[in-house]
Amino acid sequence: MANATASIASRELRPDPWASAFQAGDPPTSPAATVQLAETAVPPVTTMATPAARSPFLEPSSTTAGVPRTPFPVPPGPSDITYVDGADRPPSGRLVLIGRDGGEGPNFGLRESLDIGRIEGVVILADDRYVSPRHARIVARRGSYHLRDLDSTNGVFLRIPFLRGNADPSISRKPLDPEQELGGQELFLLGQQVLRFEIVKNAEEGLGVASENGTLLFGTPATPRFARISQRTVEGVIRDVFHVRKAETVIGRESGDIVFSDDPFVSRRHAVIRVLPTQGGSGRRFTLADLSSSNGTFLQIREEVQLRHGDHIRIGQQLLRFDLDTTSPGA
Repeated sequence: MANATASIASRELRPDPWASAFQAGDPPTSPAATVQLAETAVPPVTTMATPAARSPFLEPSSTTAGVPRTPFPVPPGPSDITYVDGADRPPSGRLVLIGRDGGEGPNFGLRESLDIGRIEGVVILADDRYVSPRHARIVARRGSYHLRDLDSTNGVFLRIPFLRGNADPSISRKPLDPEQELGGQELFLLGQQVLRFEIVKNAEEGLGVASENGTLLFGTPATPRFARISQRTVEGVIRDVFHVRKAETVIGRESGDIVFSDDPFVSRRHAVIRVLPTQGGSGRRFTLADLSSSNGTFLQIREEVQLRHGDHIRIGQQLLRFDLDTTSPGA
C-alpha cells in the first residue's frame, strides 16, 4: 500500500499525458478546439485524444455552434465590484489553455467576471461539444477569484486538493491537506475514467448469513461494503461497479484494488480512497487523494470554490491552468 503521506506538492502537469502517452497504433486525436476571445479567433489548440474520438463524458447534444439559439440563462452573480482604495482588489492573472503537447496555448487575462462556454462568454471553446453553451464563470470577490459551474451538462472539475467553499483569501496561500473530502454522489476523473462515488446505505452494508431449511449456505466469506464506485460511460449508463471494502482502496493502471489497464492516462498507482472515522468516532467519512500521478485527479465542484495559483480546471475535453501574478499584492 502506498505511503499515506504520498507527496503531491508538485501540481504542474508533466508533458507526458498530453504528448507521449499515445504512441503508434493508439486512437486518433479528437478534433482541434478553436478558441476565441470575444469575437477574435486565435490559433487552434489540439485537445487530448480519447478512444475512437469519443470522450468519457456524457454524449454531447446535437446542437452546433453555428445554429442560432436562445441565450443561455446565467445565474445571477456578484460581477459588479467596487474596490475601496484597492484593498479588496485581487492580483492580476491569466487563464491558460494547455495544449495536447503539455505546452501553453492561448491565455486570457483575468477580469471581474470571466465566462467560459461553447457559444457564449469571454472564452469560447467552439469545437468542443462536451462544453455547454455557457459552462462556467470565474468571478473576482474579496481579494480572490472564485469558480462556479453555470448548471452545465458535464460539470466543472478541479484538480485535487482544492479549497471548498468561500474560504478566507489568506488560506489560499497555505499548504492544503492532500486528503480531499469525498461525499456521496460525487464525480471524479482519473485519466479517461469518469467515476461516481456512492456511500452505501445501512441496509446494504451486510445482509447477514443466508440459510435454507435451517442449513447455512456455503459461500465466500462476506466483507463489509462502505461505498461503491461506478463507471459512467458515454452512453450515459453505468458499466462496471466496484465496492470500497477496506480502509484504503487504491486505483491505478497496473497496481491497486481497482485497475484500469487499458487507460494510458491512468498512472501505475494513481489515487486512493480512504475510509476514516468522523470526529468522535461515531461514523465514517471518506477522502480522495492523488498518489503523485502524471495527470492528476479531478473532482467535480458542487459549489462555488476559491481558486489558488496553479489550479488546473477540466471543462469538457479542455484543460486550463489558473495563474496569478505572484508579484502582485495579495497573490
